[in-house]
Amino acid sequence: DAVPGQASGSAEIRVRATVRNATTQTQKANVCATILRDGSSDEVMHLGPIDVALEADREQLVDLGPATLQNAALWHFDTPHLYRAIVELNSPPGAHEVIEQFGIRKFEVRGPAFYLNGEKVSLVGVERMAGSHPELGFAETAEWIDSNHRDMKNLNCVFTRVHWPQDRRVLDFCDRHGILMQEEVPAWGPETFSKISDDVQHALEQNGLEQLREMIRRDRNHPCIVAWGLCNEVDGKNPRSQQFAHAISAEARRLDPSRLQTYASHTLGIDPGADMAGEFDFISTNEYYGSWTPGGPGDVEAHLDRISKAFPGKPIVVSEYGWCECQPKIVPGDGNRVDIINSHTEVFRKFPEIAGAIYFDYNDYRTLV
Repeated sequence: DAVPGQASGSAEIRVRATVRNATTQTQKANVCATILRDGSSDEVMHLGPIDVALEADREQLVDLGPATLQNAALWHFDTPHLYRAIVELNSPPGAHEVIEQFGIRKFEVRGPAFYLNGEKVSLVGVERMAGSHPELGFAETAEWIDSNHRDMKNLNCVFTRVHWPQDRRVLDFCDRHGILMQEEVPAWGPETFSKISDDVQHALEQNGLEQLREMIRRDRNHPCIVAWGLCNEVDGKNPRSQQFAHAISAEARRLDPSRLQTYASHTLGIDPGADMAGEFDFISTNEYYGSWTPGGPGDVEAHLDRISKAFPGKPIVVSEYGWCECQPKIVPGDGNRVDIINSHTEVFRKFPEIAGAIYFDYNDYRTLV
């Protein structure tokens, strides 16, 4: 955990490490951490050592810090400064080392807006659907991942959303180049929680919790991730969907209270106040007026007006809008994309509550384009 003290230019650093004794005897060890600037061998802080004594087949959480780092270089989408934490365990059987990359930044909600390190920010970007290359599929090369995300950054994409946990190389690129991300549990579809038994509900929740825990355990230290997505288009007015999202939310809050939470809703068009979207840190709405849904800019404005009145004082992110040629009924043509992005974005600018917008999508989901 690395939290900036914005007025002082310092930061509070805290390292937590889980130590496991996999042997059949009690073991003694000590744990310490060294903080370095990324790309440098110069130490900027040392934490510990902390002595531990572990019985056989036991785990213990070791807390190093907090300690104050002076003259902290903050992580921002314009200046993505990074640090490295080298965490070492030393014991008579041997030594172990884990190296984690991290950034010092604070991303928060204040009223109807996002703030990054105390600066009010409006976040725009596109979503990239991994696995869409016709030859590579999900076995994407580093060159393909880098070229896609370099395109995104050159397009001034500073915010993206993904429907499932990403390749680590994606997160590393976003860390190093300043792209904020919402990473999600891959639960979506209005039929997912429709007319299901208690047993199926329980199985879905356990599967979602397992995926959430794996995602947070692996990705928690990436500064690019600023929000956890709980689910997508699951019918937020369905009690079964709400039960699932509440279970995921509670566990995410327990494991990582520092990050925001949301769920991407497609059921805010009518009676938005009945949707569970307002129960999380910000509102996310998917809107496709003029592409998958009949309508145009006037319908977008009416849609956002209803949402802002239903959830006053909360930030709204248009989590999907655009013209994706991923179904036969969507007529191809860049002219349609240009019209959608220009006309809808003009509507977004009318609402101070719109804190972010993500165009869907960068690469035409599962097509040859």
